[in-house]
Amino acid sequence: MVMQSDMSPYEPQQLAGPKVLMLPKYAKTAALIYSWFCLGLYSEILGPTLPTLMKQTDIDYQQMGTALSLRSVGLFSGSLIGGWTSDRWAWLRPGQLSLALLVAAVTNILIPWVRTLPILCIVLCVAGCSHGFLTTNGNPLLASIWGSEASGPFSLMHAGYGLGAAIAPLLAAPFTIHEESNTTENVTINVEENLIALYSNTSDSAIIDPTIPYNLVALVLLVCCGCFATFGGFQQCPIHCIRSGKGSKPGRCLQLIRTFGNAGSDTTQTESCIAHIWRRIQRLYQRTTRGVFLLLVCVFIMYFTIVGNERVFGKFMFSYAIFGPIQMSAQKGYLLNLIYWIGFGLARVVTCFLAFVMPVQLLLGLVVLGTVFASAGLIFIPRTDSWFFAFTCVFSLFKSPLFPVTLAAINRSYAITGLLVLIVNVGSASGASLLQYAAGSLINIYGQSAFPYLVFSTACVVLVAVILLILILRKLGDRFTLNKDQKIWEVDFSSEQNLNMLENKLTPGEAGIAESSRV
Repeated sequence: MVMQSDMSPYEPQQLAGPKVLMLPKYAKTAALIYSWFCLGLYSEILGPTLPTLMKQTDIDYQQMGTALSLRSVGLFSGSLIGGWTSDRWAWLRPGQLSLALLVAAVTNILIPWVRTLPILCIVLCVAGCSHGFLTTNGNPLLASIWGSEASGPFSLMHAGYGLGAAIAPLLAAPFTIHEESNTTENVTINVEENLIALYSNTSDSAIIDPTIPYNLVALVLLVCCGCFATFGGFQQCPIHCIRSGKGSKPGRCLQLIRTFGNAGSDTTQTESCIAHIWRRIQRLYQRTTRGVFLLLVCVFIMYFTIVGNERVFGKFMFSYAIFGPIQMSAQKGYLLNLIYWIGFGLARVVTCFLAFVMPVQLLLGLVVLGTVFASAGLIFIPRTDSWFFAFTCVFSLFKSPLFPVTLAAINRSYAITGLLVLIVNVGSASGASLLQYAAGSLINIYGQSAFPYLVFSTACVVLVAVILLILILRKLGDRFTLNKDQKIWEVDFSSEQNLNMLENKLTPGEAGIAESSRV
């Protein structure tokens, strides 16, 4: 008799050691941190290169705000697609992350060659689409890796965004076009015509040669793309994907159902795509309670203001510091951008460790209060370099942890799924789109002095949303504690059943009396 050595993927296999099990978790977490580093790098390099993009496309602040808002429209579209694909093909999340990074690399190669506003809008929209697709796959992947221990890793992963954003001005600054060179006389004149007509600071050029910085960013993105391509994940697929040209008509979904306990009998069912989608919507509606609905609405409002505030500050801070009432030089503007994003990343690293020693809801309340006070200080401080440096650093330290700490707080009461991340990204895209457009329009009408007021007003909305969110989460309870209590109850109940059976065997004649005497 010949014994078959192949094991079915559905049969129980020998358990690996703890170190073997932890290695893939650490490897995927490191790759996710690297991907968020890339996300911060290619998103926030737009800040120090904003005057350059405005010059080479010959547009004003309002038109630039429109282009940035269309990037957020792309973020919305990518979130819709990624939210569905992330839940539909959860085992392919590493591959989907690789695809998002590849698209982002292509857009960064194209940006330096754009010379018209419509083309810039299209490229930024595609870049935003890759942004949304990346986050809707990356956040659920991290949550599925760490489960109840995801609070710290969430902050650590999102700290990569701040680190990448801090590197962005370092890539741009060496390629600044100075006024001393023979080829920059016309550049300086164009800057004065297109950018600084309303402002008096013409001491330094904020124009760079964008080709090398953007291509370096593209190279970093391609390396990260290769990292996720190595994970694959196809062997984790719980359902065999098959195609049949005979069994189903075009426009119909082929679904494979494996019967539990009978691995050999596979049956196929076909249903129309519209009916399948409608059935999924009905199932989702039936499972959504009032508390969950309020949670999703609150999450939308929170991330509308959190990300909108973050994008407005990150994109327009450099221009406000140079061309606004602060009147910084371009060199100090690059330094300010660097310090802001370093503090942004370090704050998320610190909250990673704080999440292990203090309740996440308390941590969320502290960071939102600090954000409101720091943004209020930006309005009332003296208009000097040192004061603006100080309050920008304080703002970054409190504002930065809001995004990951909010996700960590939600994860304690509601699972981080593709649907939830879709709501997060839809709110983020809407807030970034509308608030960046509003910022560009207000600056174009009222000047740079409108910038700190917009930052403060959105911070106040975040404060109200955080209070509502904490109340909703307390109502929903801690899902990990509830699951633990349920397991303990099941163990106690089964133990009591076994004890009853043992008593019945020992006293068969008195079984009826014993059973009737129990409540």
